[in-house]
Parts: sequence; C-alpha cells; structure tokens
Amino acid sequence: MSEEQGKYEKTFQRLQLFQGLVHSGCGMSMWCLSNTGEVLYTTSSYEKELKMFLQISGCLKYALEEARDFVRPFIMSDSLGLIWAGEYIFSTGGTERLLIIMGPLFFTEFSVKIIKNELQAMDFSLMLQRSCLNILQKVPVLAMTMVHQYVQMMHYAIMKENILPGQFHYQISEAKERRVTAARQNVKLEHETHFNEYVKEYSREQIILQCIKDGNLNYSNIVAPEIRAAIPDSYETGQPLRESKNVVLIFTALCSRAAVEGGLSVKTAKEMEVSYIRQIENTRTVTELMKLKYTMMEDFVEGVHRFKNGPEISLHIRECYDYIKAHFMEPLDLRKIAKKIGYTEYYLTRKFQKEMGISLLDCIRETRLEYAKVWLITTDKSIQEISEQLQFGTRNYFSRIFKEKEGMTPASYRERARIVGKENEVTECG
Repeated sequence: MSEEQGKYEKTFQRLQLFQGLVHSGCGMSMWCLSNTGEVLYTTSSYEKELKMFLQISGCLKYALEEARDFVRPFIMSDSLGLIWAGEYIFSTGGTERLLIIMGPLFFTEFSVKIIKNELQAMDFSLMLQRSCLNILQKVPVLAMTMVHQYVQMMHYAIMKENILPGQFHYQISEAKERRVTAARQNVKLEHETHFNEYVKEYSREQIILQCIKDGNLNYSNIVAPEIRAAIPDSYETGQPLRESKNVVLIFTALCSRAAVEGGLSVKTAKEMEVSYIRQIENTRTVTELMKLKYTMMEDFVEGVHRFKNGPEISLHIRECYDYIKAHFMEPLDLRKIAKKIGYTEYYLTRKFQKEMGISLLDCIRETRLEYAKVWLITTDKSIQEISEQLQFGTRNYFSRIFKEKEGMTPASYRERARIVGKENEVTECG
C-alpha cells in the first residue's frame, strides 16, 4: 500500500469512528456521495426521503458547485429549517472528490402544524406528507453551538486539523422565502426559560462586546475557549428564522453601543447598525444569518480598531498595542515586546506613554482587568482561575490590583453584581 493510500485509509477509519459516535450520541446520520450526487453509503434509515429534501431545498446543488472551497466545511439550511453540514474528502491519488454530509437536524423544536403547512406548500400527496411528517419528527434537534462542535470534529476527522466556526462556509440562499402562512402566525408554543443556557450565552456575548470596545482584531482567537459565535438557542415558538433574526437584531444594537463606548462616532456606529438591520431582515435561512453575524462583528471590531489607531499613533506603537490586546492572556515581557517591535525597552515605554496617554504596564494591566470583570460577572470561574489565566499570578496580588482599580475585591465585585442581577430579576417579575 502506498503512502497516499495509507493516508486515505486512515482518514476513512477516523470518519467511521466519528459517524459511530455521532449516531450513538444524538442519532444524526452521515452520508457519503460521489461528486455527481450519487449516494455511495449512508447511516440513515430514510435515504430516499431525506435525499429528496436535500435535493429540492437546493442544498445538494450548493454542495456540488464546482466553485466550492474543497478544504473547509460548509453548513446548509432550507426554509423548513433542516440543517446539513458537508465537507469534501479526496479519494486515493486525489483524482476524485467524495462529499461527506452530516444531517439533517433541526436547531429548534418544530411544531407539527408548521411542518404540515410546509409539506402542503410543496404540493406533496397526502400519503407522502404523512410519511415525511413521520420521518421529520425523528430528526434530531441540536443547539447551534453543538452543531458547530460536531462540524469541527468532522473537519478534524477529515483534515486532522482544528478549525473555528468563523472559518466555515455558510450557504447563502438566493431563493425567496416561502410566504409565511397564517397558521404559522397563530402557532404559539409554551416558552420555557433555560437559565443555564442563558448564562452561557450572556457570557459569550459580553466577551465579544468587550473585544469590540477594544477594537481587538484577534478576538476570534482570544475568545475561542469561551465562544462559538452561533445563533443563540431558540425560544421554541416554532418560528426559528424569525426568532434568530430578533436575537441578532438585538445583538446588533449591543455591538453598535459597544463600538461607541470604544470610541467610534455615534453617526458611524448608527449607520452600520441600520445597514445590518436591513441585511438581517433580508436573510432567508439560518446559515445566511450566521454568516452575516460573523461579518457584522468583524466590521464593528475593525471600525473601533481604525479609530483607536488613527494617524496620530505611529505604526510601531499600533503594533505594540495590537500585540497586547491579542496576547494579554499570555505572559508579556516588555523586553521581548520591544525587541519584536524593533525598539529598546526604554524607548518603547516612553514612546508608548507619549502617544497612548497611558504607560505600557498600565495598558497591559487595564486590559486584563477589563476581561477579569467580564469573567467575574458572567462565568463561574474561580478567582484563582481568573488570576492565573490573566497572568496576575497569586490571588492576593490580583485582589490587591483589582481593589486599587475598582474600590473592592474581586469577590465583592462578583457578589454585588449577582445581588443587582437578582434585584433586577425580581423587579421584572413584579
């Protein structure tokens, strides 16, 4: 067996293990198709029916496009709300591409009534409608954060490399969304609050907003352990696209406000906010919305970054500032930073103070303290853990520095935030 054949066999072994884990974990199916769309094998018990949905939705056509980026995974969805993820693998010798698809799944619970209305709109016979309804009710439901994690695992099985959700491709639908039926408007499902998921989402959100305030171009790597920039879980009303749009609209306003707090002019931030609101309302699928959310976050970060690095700030000081913002969770040595910039430590510290209006050490400390406040409020990380991750060393030193800045210890700051949060919760309930 040649080296190339051996590599191919190992890749398929990893995929076989992965598909077994996925099926046992959530019941999701895996597919392998030729570059013409022929199903070579699938773990699904409903090959004919589910492939029909893959085809009529336009997802299969999108996956088989010749212009496809063949080294990155892509996520697809349709008006019914079915989600599919795909990626290519090259056969022995690299002469033939095989398409690996994972799915389908829903990222929110669908009401039976909505599925029936969608199937009727497709002009299916009553017998086919009943059959499809029975099958779709068995499709697994996963939070979008979990979908991203499964896609990351699939990519690792194929390419043996890590990837972030921001590097995925997302299908942009050109078709107009099917007219929303009156029945969909009238469907009301009981709403249940999942507090733990809310807290996690709030934590992710606050970290992103802090990165926007900082104009931190390296935000995707900094928050990688904490965030997957997914559409938050739904409110289970049976209208996932509308729900997701509403959530992203609110998030857009928060991003705009964070950008203003970071120094971007109100006029510029508002223009960006209005532009993205229009684009959000024009999206037709959840995957298109996710892609737009990534783009929006990047635009706000870059806008604040451009403001903070105006012409009055020299190139080397901008590089130094960006380096601090990108690596504040790592040990930072002034001599090494100066050497990287091409200055002596003495000259760098003086020039940084003159142009930025803050000392280099204070800038590092202030950056770390801002993220410490976010973690104290939005996570259950221990004070010792936060101290270590932000390079403060001992808990006592971290507490002393924090108290000098905020007038209270980290523990007191966290407790006060929780008391205020409970008071607000009681007020809203009252």
